[in-house]
Amino acid sequence: MSLYYNLTIMKSIRSLSLLLAFSGMLNSIQVDAQRFDPNFVLPLGIGIASPTIEPGRSLYFYATPDFDVLPDRFKPIDSITFKKGEHYTDIATAPPWLVPEHLKLDYGIFTFRVLTYSQNWLEVIVNNTNGLTRWVDRHAFGYTEWGTYLTEIVAVEIIDVDKNPIRISPQDNASILAQVPDAQLRPIAVKGDWLLVSTVGLADRIVPTGWVRWKRDGVMLVMYSILS
Repeated sequence: MSLYYNLTIMKSIRSLSLLLAFSGMLNSIQVDAQRFDPNFVLPLGIGIASPTIEPGRSLYFYATPDFDVLPDRFKPIDSITFKKGEHYTDIATAPPWLVPEHLKLDYGIFTFRVLTYSQNWLEVIVNNTNGLTRWVDRHAFGYTEWGTYLTEIVAVEIIDVDKNPIRISPQDNASILAQVPDAQLRPIAVKGDWLLVSTVGLADRIVPTGWVRWKRDGVMLVMYSILS
């Protein structure tokens, strides 16, 4: 689990640095390697949020909010601005701590994990290497809870197939269908902590679907792909 997490975080850092370098921002965005904690476990949160991305638009971040007051009454503590790129909307400026869940603007993908949801506010993780959070205007984001989000992605991959095999039903004592490392599994449905996935092509003479745990005790047990 820790090896997967370390590799995932370092890939996110490299991807962000490359993107910002092409945006002319590498000097203003620096990742402090000394702050990376290999024992840190990223909180699962309650879902995924994606901001509206438009040239000239700003995405504002706030400190702890007053839930009875609208975000536009507060002074932001930081922001991201966007610009028109050659082929897609790109980042113009961003805080030095930005390491979101996903950042692939050529596909219009920019997502954060959400920890808290309210009528006007969202608390999002803005740095997946250390769990730093900020508050944002809920109306500036689209929000999807995890159960819905997982049924809309391309595939999941089980992190530890020995501890979390594909089972015939959503129970820890159910019979094991398959234990295939690195398998890309198409999500079909969510039931609590369990995810129904397609098992077509994994092995001979097995049923076409099976169940895997996608989370336990607030920790995600699968990796997921949003692009094919």
